[in-house]
This record gives sequence, structure tokens and C-alpha cells, in this order.
Amino acid sequence: MPKLSKVTLNCPFVVPLSFFRSLGLSPSLTSVTFIDTPLSGITSIAPVHLKQISITPVGQALRIGDGPTDPRFLDITYVMRDWRRKYRSQANWKQIMETLTSTQFIKTNMSHLTHLELSGNLCSLSALSRLDWPLLETFVLTGHAPTTQSYEPPAHVQLFNLLMRMEALQDLRLLFAQSRAQEFYLLGRDDPPDPAHTAKLAKLTHFAISNACKLDGIFNHMSSLERLAILAIEDIPRWPIALAQAEVDRVLADVAASSCALTHLRIIVEDKLTPEVCCSVTANCPLLETLEIERCGYHDGKSVSSWVGAPSLSQSRL
Repeated sequence: MPKLSKVTLNCPFVVPLSFFRSLGLSPSLTSVTFIDTPLSGITSIAPVHLKQISITPVGQALRIGDGPTDPRFLDITYVMRDWRRKYRSQANWKQIMETLTSTQFIKTNMSHLTHLELSGNLCSLSALSRLDWPLLETFVLTGHAPTTQSYEPPAHVQLFNLLMRMEALQDLRLLFAQSRAQEFYLLGRDDPPDPAHTAKLAKLTHFAISNACKLDGIFNHMSSLERLAILAIEDIPRWPIALAQAEVDRVLADVAASSCALTHLRIIVEDKLTPEVCCSVTANCPLLETLEIERCGYHDGKSVSSWVGAPSLSQSRL
């Protein structure tokens, strides 16, 4: 397949090694995506050099905002098929093996990667932070926040140790599902935060984050930000809890404090779209060109409030 450039695999079985080897011989292949697919053997995709890799483990099913509202999605058996349940019956062993496999696969392509999307369930921050990423522009973490052992540095320290190795990074997305155990503190609990960490945030132009992360005190450091998404994410079949109005006000105030030229904002909110929310958006983000606001949670069918227009706004989706 001399013209093959992108492959997406969504397979409920272990893919034969011969197939992976044949993909590795496709000279034009630059992008590979694994969804719900066992990762055994992916290191056989060689000697081709990939620029984009996306890995979603078996059984990861996330709801963003209201997500699919069809009643069938509320039944866990719709998401957790027999083959997924059998696969996850060995979850601890599988996770260890697939974390090692995915890390090795990424390592063989790291010098050419420009886009990497990886589940936090399969992410070894300590291992990835020992690698160099000369061309990586987009880094996406999904699933659940990476966990650390008691003898390791905190997760946010390891994350920034990794980000510091990504000199070309412009786009960071932390799309974790909400956890009842704890929030993910991007800048840790130190006050003030580490200057090296805030300096890295100041270089980002695109940023997406879920409210599984602690949002206070982040955006005021992001002076180069142009596009921002703040999402509510949860594991299906549960429903996520989005930002309340007071939280939206604090986030937008931090955005304004950074003096960034934000042109694109997507945000998921829990409360009704009140005049106060509208005024807060227009006052704190005067240069917006594209605005997307989604309500997530209880809807009583009543109309939302009128919109106070922003002078530069060219697109909106409410």
C-alpha cells in the first residue's frame, strides 16, 4: 500500500503481527490510531516513522458534556461488552503490559512525532519524561489522570518534567474524566507555583482541560493563549457535573488577567445561560471570534437569557 497515510484500528481481537509488520512497510504511513484495540504487537510497526499516534485502551468510554442522550447509553452493558469485560478481568496485568508496550512504541517514533494522544491509564510520566520530543506540537492526555507511586514525585511535577522536554509544544489537552477520589492539580498545591512551570504555560497557544482538574490559578499564567476549551467529562454511563456560574466567573477573570488575545472559547456550564454569564464572557474576552457554550445537566425546557453581543464575535454555538 504505497499511498497509505493513515490507519485507524478498532478491533475486538488481538491483531496479527503480520498485519502490523505490513503497516510498517508502508512508506507513506504517518498516522496511526488505536481505539478499543489490544496493543500486543504494535511495536512491530516498523521501520516506518510516524508523525501522529493516538492510543485509547480497551473499555475507555468517556462522556463529554451531555454526550449521547439515547437511553441505551445509560446501560453499562451497552458499553461493557463481553469481550471488553473479559479483557478487563485481567486489568492490572493488562495495564502494566500495555503501558510498557505503548511506551516502547512511542519511543521508537518520538523523534518524528508532532501529535501524541495517550490515555492517562497507559501513561508512564516518569518513563516519557526521560525522552526527547524535538517536533511534538500537540500533546493530549485522556481517560484518567496518571497515578504515581508513593516513592515517585507528584504527578504534576512529572507532567512538567515531561512538558519541559517538548520544546515545540503549542497545544496541550488534559481531558480527564472526573474522579471522586481527587482533583488533578496542574500546578500542584504550592503557592506561589514553580516559575518554570508557569513559564511553560505562558508559551501555549492552544489549551483544553476538563474540570477533573483544579482550574483556579492556571489561566492567569497563559499569556499566549488563543484557543481555550473547558469541558466536563465523565465515564459512561455516569453524567458529568459542569462548571457552576461562580466557577465560570473565576476562570474568565483569570483569562482576562493573563492579557492573552483569546479568539476561540468553548465551555460547558451547569447553570442556565444568565445575563451575568454573558456579560462576564464579553467583558473578559473582548477579542473572541468564535464562542461555543454548552449546557450540561438538568434542563427544564425554559428559554435562555438574551445575549449581549461581543464586537469581534463572528461565530457562536449555544
